[in-house]
Amino acid sequence: MIAAIPTPALNASRPPGPWTFAGIYTLESAVRALTATMIPLQAYLLLGEPRLVSLIYLAISCASLVGGFVIPIAISRIGRGRVYGLGASLLVVFPLLLATGTLEGQIAGMAGRALASVCTVITFQLYVMDYIAKRDLVRSEPLRFQMGSLIWAFGPTLGVFLYERFGALEAMALPSFFGAMVLLNFLRLGLKERTKAKPPGNPLANIRRFAEQPRLTLAWTIALARAIWWGMCMVYLPLYLVRAGEPPIAGAIASSLAVGLLFFTPVWGRIAVRFGIRRSVIACFVLLGLSTLAAAAVENPYLAAALIVLGGLPAGGLDGVGGIPFLRAVHSYERPQMAGIYRTYVEVGDLLSSAVYAVLLSFFDIPAVFVAAALGCFGAAVLSRYLPRTM
Repeated sequence: MIAAIPTPALNASRPPGPWTFAGIYTLESAVRALTATMIPLQAYLLLGEPRLVSLIYLAISCASLVGGFVIPIAISRIGRGRVYGLGASLLVVFPLLLATGTLEGQIAGMAGRALASVCTVITFQLYVMDYIAKRDLVRSEPLRFQMGSLIWAFGPTLGVFLYERFGALEAMALPSFFGAMVLLNFLRLGLKERTKAKPPGNPLANIRRFAEQPRLTLAWTIALARAIWWGMCMVYLPLYLVRAGEPPIAGAIASSLAVGLLFFTPVWGRIAVRFGIRRSVIACFVLLGLSTLAAAAVENPYLAAALIVLGGLPAGGLDGVGGIPFLRAVHSYERPQMAGIYRTYVEVGDLLSSAVYAVLLSFFDIPAVFVAAALGCFGAAVLSRYLPRTM
């Protein structure tokens, strides 16, 4: 299958810039946003228990974590373009697997979505580091999240609306179409590798090399904390509202509103330029922890949902500037290896949170998940104090 994916032809037009990568990210976001809320809701309908949903996410995260270590090897063997092409192809396929409405299709679709994310995110980061200068990251990173927010603002709600109004097949056809657009756009751009990297080597040796660099491990921890919060927002906020007796569309609207606040990420970029990335990241984590903890303390489901949605504002700030410490700290000659390990924050976040949440939900209701996510934010705020003051 991999060998059949063509390497994109070179494009002689002007080099891609921040707007190009923001456009790529927006197309990818369309696939993920349209399925983000449908996936946990359909899993809940099939299984009937939030704890079982957590266990499925746990299993998918384990498999995806292993995949993250394999991607740098795949890049060295078949090329970055083919790895991205594989991920883009899976963006076409996984919604169709989910459309079967069976437990087997659900698990296969969730696994395909996770593998697609591993392939596209790692290679996307490598292309960004090749084409965007470090001094321009404060502008380019918030820009792509702002453009992606236009999709995330209505994608989760639209996906659930189509699912309830027309059925699984019709609802999943749209994200599959956008997946095809991702692949065609990538082939059209003809991105090429500008940086020569050393062979990937042993994955265990790469992990050790990553851990030996404090700035990389700190950047990974920051990304881990924000990924855990977003996972809680996209999975457990809709389930919380459904458990409270609200229709599925209510949870989808809440998730859409939270992610829609990513539109304001360029504001955080300007704040980071004025006050520094370190202070901005700390402030975002503190605000995020406070809003999430408050949501766990109130009994009114609408007020709790509003507080989680409000947390999307500082969470968007973390998306906009929280990834910059890694992009600035990684050495050019080992980008594929370190990007592959850095990307594991998604799988480790899913793995860690799914395990913790599965235990909590065995004894408590969903607000306990909010408490755990808030505590993670406060812990990340403390660790963020060790970011270089000059950054």
